[in-house]
Amino acid sequence: MSNHFVSRCNIGIDVGGTNTDGALYDCIKRKITASVKMPTVHASYAKAIEGALEALIGSNENNSTRIASLNISTTVSTNALLENKVEPSNLILIGFKRYPHIVSDIEKTIRPFSILIVSGGHNGWGKERECFDREAVTNFVKSRAGELFTVSSFYSSRNPQHEIAAKEILLSNGSGHVTCGHELSYSKLNSVKRTVTAYLNTSLVPVAGRLLDDLRSVSKKFGLTCPVMFLKSDSTLVPAEWCRRFPIEMIYSGPAASLRGAYYIADGDQKSSFIVADIGGTSTDIGRIEKGRAVFSVEGAKVGSYKTMIPSLHIMSIALGGDSRVEISETKEVKIGPERSVPLCRASEMLKISADCFIDYFKKKHFTRPINSKNETFRPSDYIDCCLTEKEPSRYQSDKLNMAVPEEGQAKEFSYTPTDAFNTLGLSEVGETGISKTASLIIGKQYDMNSSDFARKISLKANSILEYSIKEYTSHYGLLPRVYVGMPAKVFAEIGKNNDIKISVPQNGDVAGAVGAAVSSMELSCRIFIMHSFSDESFTAFLPDATKVSNNYQELLDVTEEAGKRYLRKLAERMGYRANNIVLDHSFSYVGDAKNIASLLSVSIECRAVVNHLQQADDFS
Repeated sequence: MSNHFVSRCNIGIDVGGTNTDGALYDCIKRKITASVKMPTVHASYAKAIEGALEALIGSNENNSTRIASLNISTTVSTNALLENKVEPSNLILIGFKRYPHIVSDIEKTIRPFSILIVSGGHNGWGKERECFDREAVTNFVKSRAGELFTVSSFYSSRNPQHEIAAKEILLSNGSGHVTCGHELSYSKLNSVKRTVTAYLNTSLVPVAGRLLDDLRSVSKKFGLTCPVMFLKSDSTLVPAEWCRRFPIEMIYSGPAASLRGAYYIADGDQKSSFIVADIGGTSTDIGRIEKGRAVFSVEGAKVGSYKTMIPSLHIMSIALGGDSRVEISETKEVKIGPERSVPLCRASEMLKISADCFIDYFKKKHFTRPINSKNETFRPSDYIDCCLTEKEPSRYQSDKLNMAVPEEGQAKEFSYTPTDAFNTLGLSEVGETGISKTASLIIGKQYDMNSSDFARKISLKANSILEYSIKEYTSHYGLLPRVYVGMPAKVFAEIGKNNDIKISVPQNGDVAGAVGAAVSSMELSCRIFIMHSFSDESFTAFLPDATKVSNNYQELLDVTEEAGKRYLRKLAERMGYRANNIVLDHSFSYVGDAKNIASLLSVSIECRAVVNHLQQADDFS
């Protein structure tokens, strides 16, 4: 492995639902020098990451010192929310007493451990509506030392002072983690989404803490002294410890990494526009590159029924992958997914028996049981249920007694999957292809089809699901070329090649997520506003930590721009980095056709700072 380490490198690791991928990126030569793919260990993400590191850099300490950054993309936040494996938080609402309908909407979405509603809050111009009840918050926290808290104040994105005051009271009285609404609102208005976003973040803090503690241990084991970074939903990096405070920002970490990786390995340029489909074992993520830039979602990231304010790429996720469970009705209707299953071709490996032994199970005549009900669905996994309960000849007994139980979180049943169909057609060679061919033969016979016709039927159905989803995603954009990445990408590209649309599968496409994590950079941003009051001809600037009013527009604009730059510099310093290349993008809104100060309605200023993450940050290890 030593030839990979002639210069400084980044490591990207993408922990997916089926596989954990790793990539080694030469920062000087700007190319991928090594990659690895292995099954995800759901019981311990850290274990999977450790395995990827072992494969990429080994145990040579000299190799470890040449690593500039360890960048990780993961679905830990998404999975925790979808599986409801989060901690409840106390919720403090400031200034909501006169808006019971808003409180009701919040309570319909989340289930706080307890709720306190106190006076306070501001109006849409950032002016205090009523005094903040500090005493009520102080009394509330006294009996809740060490617990989690979420604070949301009315119009806090226009003036966060009451949230900041509440947080100070909570922390000084021994509370656990505290998340304020304005910290994740990105200056957007919507009190319900702002509150829900902050609450979900607080609930994820313990989950993220456990993951980061495991990573700290792995980092020490390999002697890594480099920064450990996480990819956010907007495909930019933040230090691991930042994610301990704001884990919700990792909601779409995995898909964001794949989109960035696809753009990199497809050699895209600033004029490139194409669709990316990252096809994995469990799911497929569809995104878009437009003129060299990933397209963002206007609404923010959504997970399950939760709508958040987290900036995210415009991603459509569907439950389709190489390991999707196949079910067939008596009328030969094929259903693929949404459940994930272990492909039959991997059964001998998982059960630790020979492929011939497993095929013998399949060939027993009573495994092809008839379907009695017209509404009954035939599940190829029923064959496996039979083979695990049938009394086998003595020569199989020792194998059966030593069968490995799938790890927690994996599908507990084996099933026929698109991967088995692809193996049968010779489009892939995953696991024991002989098992896939035998399964296609036996199951196909149920429906008067030979093995090839049956496998082709399943393959075409899987591709039709992908085609339908891509067309739905691109309905407003017209026909665009496609880039397929992920483990089964080449197979889907082969099946869909007769379309009029160009489909390409770039080199290293099977580890696009890891590549995206490896080549990503840090970019911090904030959005600030200036609004024009026509009643008194004044201008109000809503800054990251204050609100300023002036009758002099140009003077206020200068102050606002400097405040944005100052905020990003402070943010980078808190992360252990020095910001550079701060860019300001202005968006003006006018009343009528005239474009002058008198008709100016508002100004939105997006401040972005690119951070050199090769600088040594605070030591994670």
